[in-house]
Amino acid sequence: MNKKMRIGLILIITIIILSIIGAWITPYDINYSEGTKYENGIITSPPHAPSFRFLLGTDRYGYDMLTKILYGARYTIFTVITISFFRILLGSGVGILLGIKTKRKHKSIIDTAWGAIPSFIVVYFLLVPFNFKPEVKEVSYPVLFFTLFIFIGVGIPSIISNMRARTELLMEREFINAAKVLGANSIRIMIKHIIPHLKESMITLFVTEIVLVLTLFGQLGIFDIFIGGTVMYFDPIEFHSITNEWAGLIGQMRGYIYTNRWILLAPMSAYLILIFSFQLLSSGLNEYYKKKLHNYPYIQ
Repeated sequence: MNKKMRIGLILIITIIILSIIGAWITPYDINYSEGTKYENGIITSPPHAPSFRFLLGTDRYGYDMLTKILYGARYTIFTVITISFFRILLGSGVGILLGIKTKRKHKSIIDTAWGAIPSFIVVYFLLVPFNFKPEVKEVSYPVLFFTLFIFIGVGIPSIISNMRARTELLMEREFINAAKVLGANSIRIMIKHIIPHLKESMITLFVTEIVLVLTLFGQLGIFDIFIGGTVMYFDPIEFHSITNEWAGLIGQMRGYIYTNRWILLAPMSAYLILIFSFQLLSSGLNEYYKKKLHNYPYIQ
């Protein structure tokens, strides 16, 4: 394990632990807001700047930003991991089976066309009719599960194409031909030969998918599509994240880029650290596997 992998894993494990225990270690209840107060001849009103009382400050309504981030951590990290896991599980399974059963000389038109369509456009227009809830403050699990389904679905085709191409190359190897001669069927070839050779690629692809999904979360957040549902308030019209997931908080607070910047910088810092952690792990995995192939060329 190299230095990048160690640092990346330490950061990721720390964030996962915080996401699990976050709701129990928050300094305030998620529904608590610090309003206007008169103390010692001084009037204070939200938003409150970072201080010993509010380490990351509060938003304009007096809600503690650290509490919001800790509550939203579980929805951020676990939805991303779930989406990426099922993308790899389903996409790799189908791609490997297709690579074993069939052989293509060229990339299909469907693969080329799908790869040219930005995932953001597909996800945005599928989620818009379901994501906005007028002044509903509870998490809508049907909306959350539908969102997961859409995110998983749009990512599977590219993984199928990737794993199919890798499998087709492996199917030309001599040990695969030997297994066929000995009577091995497609399932046995897949389990005993293909998956062991592709597991490292699948692990790297899994981490890469997490970064891609986080990036897509951020893009949707800018357009007020928040994971788990978007609360709509009127007079004035405002959009709030029900789950307080980090990309949603960034989208919700993006108007504070010019004033009271701590309101935006708090969730943005958490979000960027999360992306950096997985990107660091991905880079470390690539370097580790390249070194492994260089030292043991016979496993290629």
